[in-house]
Parts: sequence; structure tokens; C-alpha cells
Amino acid sequence: MISKKTFLDKLKNKVLIMDGAFGTEIQKKNYLNDVIIQEELNIKFPERITEIYSSYINAGSDIILANTFGANYIKLKKHKLLDKADNIVRLGIDLIRKVSNNVIVAGDISSIGEYIEPLGSLSFNEVYNAYAFQASLLQKYNADIVVIETITEIKECKAAILATRENFYGPIVVQMTFLKDGVTVTGTDLKSFITMAESLRVDVIGLNCSIGSQDSANLIKVLCDNTNLPISFKPNAGIPSLINRETYFP
Repeated sequence: MISKKTFLDKLKNKVLIMDGAFGTEIQKKNYLNDVIIQEELNIKFPERITEIYSSYINAGSDIILANTFGANYIKLKKHKLLDKADNIVRLGIDLIRKVSNNVIVAGDISSIGEYIEPLGSLSFNEVYNAYAFQASLLQKYNADIVVIETITEIKECKAAILATRENFYGPIVVQMTFLKDGVTVTGTDLKSFITMAESLRVDVIGLNCSIGSQDSANLIKVLCDNTNLPISFKPNAGIPSLINRETYFP
């Protein structure tokens, strides 16, 4: 595992390049046809996962996110894969190191897929425990860092940060997903996110997904003006349009 100091020193000296889209690559290749959720590919078709890892490493990525996006307690239990959790997380990490020993291996944590009350039916403690389960496995199998990403609801983000910080001992990168006006779909503005994340002592703060790089760049300027933490910036390819029955990303 990389130490927190080593990781933060690297960020002081260079821009680290994170990999690109993962779920959409799996969809594009029709790999989901053979599994219940994409994380199951780690154990059923590991060669498909190493193929995607390799493509991003060969493209020059310094950081590769493990295929553990939805490997939390609630999602795995829902899909009757809880007994496979250890192997899913272990292989998600080990398959990166099988391809390369020169990249930073990031455990990937994302949304539960259900809201915390009052927006949804889950309690804060249930969500915290689901993330604590995942973060402890990422610690057990020696992820270098954890990236919390693609979260739109501030309570869920808080639960993910707390659970990770208390069960994982390496650097934590946190990214929320915003619309181009700088507000999440559940109404959290960018400055509120910054205040919350800084108070919980994350190591890197940023945003990802939802909007394309041009709109995201405007939000990054606001982020840079309001924090002294290192910035993580991972836009997607924009909002898709349907042209001649084909999905097109602008």
C-alpha cells in the first residue's frame, strides 16, 4: 500500500491521471449479459476486467479504479452475492496488480442506489454500515487509496466518508456529482459539499460524472477558489443525445 504522505507528495509534484469510464465500457462490450452486476465479472470473467484495466494503463493512467463500484453490503445482499463479497473485492484489486505494479490501485466506492430518509427508506446507520463493510474489505486487500464517487446526496456522501475514514487507513478522494448549475439533483450546492468534506478531513476533493468537461471546468474554478485541498476532476463525455437511433456523446 502507498502511504498517505507518499500519495500527497506525488500530488504536490505532478498531475496524476485517473482512468476513464468503466461501467460504460462494460456495457459497450455487452459484458453485463453474463452476470447480475458488473462486480461479478471479477470472479466469473476476470480476463474481461483485466482487458479494461490494461487499456487504461496503456493509455497512461497513474490511478486505476478497481471494479468495486457497487460492492457494498446492501447492493450485494440485494443481488444474493454477499457470500462472494471477499472474492469480488480481492480480485477487483489483485487484477490491477496482475497487469501492472506501477499504478496506484484505488478501491472504488459509490452510491448505494437508495436514498437515506427522509428522501428514502434507509437509515443513516444502515448506509454507514454498508460502506463500512466495503471499506474494511478494501483495507483487508490493500487498496492504495479509496475513491468515493458518483454520489448526489449529501447524507450518503457523509456516511461514505465516515465509514471509509474509520475502516480504511490510506488516502481518501471524494467526488460528488453536480449539475452544471453547481447543485446536485437532491439540492446540495458545491460550497456546502466543500465545507462538509473538509470538516471530515478528506485528502482530495472533487467532482465527477453527470456533465461534460466544459460545464465541469466552470465548477472546478469555484472549487479551486474555495478549498486548499488537492483537486480531483473526472468529467464524463457529456449528456448523451440520440441521433439516428444511436447514442452520441457530445
